[in-house]
Parts: sequence; structure tokens; C-alpha cells
Amino acid sequence: MRMLAATRGTWRAYPWPHRTVVFAGVLLSACRSEESAPSPARPMIVVQVPACEDPRVTPDVRLDGIDAGDAHTCVDLWECGALCWGANYAGQLGDGSFEPAPTPVWVARSLPIRQISLGNEHTCASTSDDRAHCWGANGNGELGAEAPSYGEIVEIESLTAPVKQVAAEGFSVCALLENGSVYCWGSQAYTTFPMWMPTRVEGVEGAIAVANGGTHACAITDDGSVWCWGQNSFGQLGDGMIGLGHPDARPVTGLPERAVVLALSHETSCAIISSGEVYCWGSSENAIAGNGSGEHQPTPLRVLELANVVELDVSSTHACAVLSDGDVACWGDDIFLPSPSTGTIPTPTRVPNISGAARIAAGFWYTCATTHNEEIYCWGTNGYWLGLGPGDVGFVGTPTRVEWRPALQ
Repeated sequence: MRMLAATRGTWRAYPWPHRTVVFAGVLLSACRSEESAPSPARPMIVVQVPACEDPRVTPDVRLDGIDAGDAHTCVDLWECGALCWGANYAGQLGDGSFEPAPTPVWVARSLPIRQISLGNEHTCASTSDDRAHCWGANGNGELGAEAPSYGEIVEIESLTAPVKQVAAEGFSVCALLENGSVYCWGSQAYTTFPMWMPTRVEGVEGAIAVANGGTHACAITDDGSVWCWGQNSFGQLGDGMIGLGHPDARPVTGLPERAVVLALSHETSCAIISSGEVYCWGSSENAIAGNGSGEHQPTPLRVLELANVVELDVSSTHACAVLSDGDVACWGDDIFLPSPSTGTIPTPTRVPNISGAARIAAGFWYTCATTHNEEIYCWGTNGYWLGLGPGDVGFVGTPTRVEWRPALQ
């Protein structure tokens, strides 16, 4: 049972250069010590780009996409690096160390980050100059080359076409190129070995968004249809079948309208369609499918009692949506409620004490969100991944503000 592989990715299908919405991950691995961190090996090319405008003196600092990895969380700033916190045993925070950060630190500040995405032990970003960069672990080829380079920010140079989006989940990465093709690398469930170099996914044409679940991935194409590839043991490819997967992309059947947002976990896929409704398919464990059936779904079914959804994220334990009024609704394992009962909530329930939400990240045992007034809130099982500083509180039941501005001092 791989709890640590609770991964997913999300992307809104809007014209360029709209950014990522959210991605994800889990916890538990922060207990690794500095001594267990891998030693850097043969160096790779380190990114050298002009420094961004100093956000300490500019009035328009903005929080953009938020994502969570295995045990770290990041929020990208407006083309000016990112704020990250949590575990750092593989250098996944990007601050040049292997020390964990219980509160946000300003990292990769020389990168004009357009969108950020986190895997289990690595972090990737697309930048406004249409390039892809990754840092952190490379045991499965996450950095796009065989030579490990833990802790250094490296450019994925083998992607020659302009890169519009990256989706890093589990131990893998996928990238969407400007020409509508998708390339993936790292450890994929449908291969028997890591792909050390980006490899084009067959069957994807005219893609405008990609989401990565770690063991499977999906793309939205320019006609609003969804194409998926990878593992299919719970029907997460949405082709009406449960069983063997496939490395080539094939269409999802049964979505009634165009898809505009994708959100994937390890065994479940979800999409917001143009009407603002949400459809999910794949595993119904922890009631993540949101339709109350309790059965694995090889084709999309509508999430009940949910409408006017603008953002979405899903982990292996629960799913959360941002509604058009700024409220947050979640379902699945009830860790998102103030007083969890170790049960499940089969249909979406409003989360109290948070409003004006803009972006959402559903971690394995926690949730974080950004708001329209440039704040970050996290709640759930406490640890470095909540960004609230060191403490003894085992569970934070109320969305609590993360103090991020000191990181820019």
C-alpha cells in the first residue's frame, strides 16, 4: 500500500499564458534526516536567468498557483520565484539546502515562474520564457536526465519546443508544448523502467492542458475532449474498462460537455465541465468519486450536489472545489472538517471559516488554499506541510492563515 504516492495534478484549460491552478501530494516522509539526504553527483546545467523584480519594493506581488507534493507545498509568485515549505530531504524546496522549512521560504527567485507543480520528492516549473525547470530528487529520472543533481535547479534542455505547462506528480513529470504535444519522463506505472529523457505521448494531438496522477495522466484537447493514458486498475482512464492500462492516449467517454479543468489523484480522475459541474471516474475509495455509489467508475459520473465550480483538486483521501462565490466544498475522508470522525463524507460539504478562495490544493491529510486577498490558509494534520511553524498540535481543524510575507524580508 503506497500512501505516499497519493498524487494528482490540475490545470485550467484557458488560452495562454494562464497558469496552473493546483497540484498535490502527501506527508509522512518529513521524518528523514539530513544525513539520509543523497549526495549531489555529476552536476547538470544550472539555470542562469536574470533576477526578477524585487517583490519587497513592488506593490503588485501576487500569489498564483498552489500545489503540494509528498511532504512539501509551494505557491508560485507572479513570475518571481515561489514560496515553499515542508520536507526538503532531496532538495525539493529549491533553497540550496536539505533542511526542512516549517514556514514559507522564498525560493527559485531568479526564475520568472508562470506555473509550478510538485511531485513526491521533486518540484518543476514552467517559466514565462517558455522553458521547463525541475529540482529535487532524480532517482527515477524526474530531472529529465540520468545524472542525478539533487537540490539544484536545472533546465529540461531536451524539450526543444516552447513549454507551456508542466505536471509533476509521483515520481514523474509531463510537459505540454506549444505545438499541442505532450512529453513525459520519470517513473511511469505503464513502463518497467524510468524514462530518463522526455518521451512523446502517442495519441495526443492539439492538447491545451495536461494533468498527471503519477500512475496515469490525461490531457484536454482543443475541442474540449479528454484523453488519458497509463494505469487503469480502477477505471481511471475513463474508457469504460477496468484492468490493464496503455501507454498511448485514448479518449474518455461520457463527458456531456467540454472539459475546462482536470484534477487527477493516484487512482481517480475528475474534470470540471463548461457548465461548472464536476464529473469523476476511477476509484471510489474514501468516497472521492462524490456520487455515493461506492463502486469504481470506468466512465465519468457527476459529483452530486455540486455546481458553479471554478477550481478543483483531488488527492487519494479527499477532493476539494472552489465555488464561484469563493467558498470551498470538500468530500471524501472527513479530515477537512473541524472535528473529523474518521469517516467519509460522500457528497460535497462546505468548509467553514474560509471565504474568498482562489486556488485549492488537497494534500493527503491536509488542505491549503489561496484567497483573492493574497492570503494562504491551511488545515488538517499538522506538520511542516502546513507552513504554520514548528509546533505540537497534531491536527489543525480550522483553516489557519500561513504567514508568508516574512519570507520576502
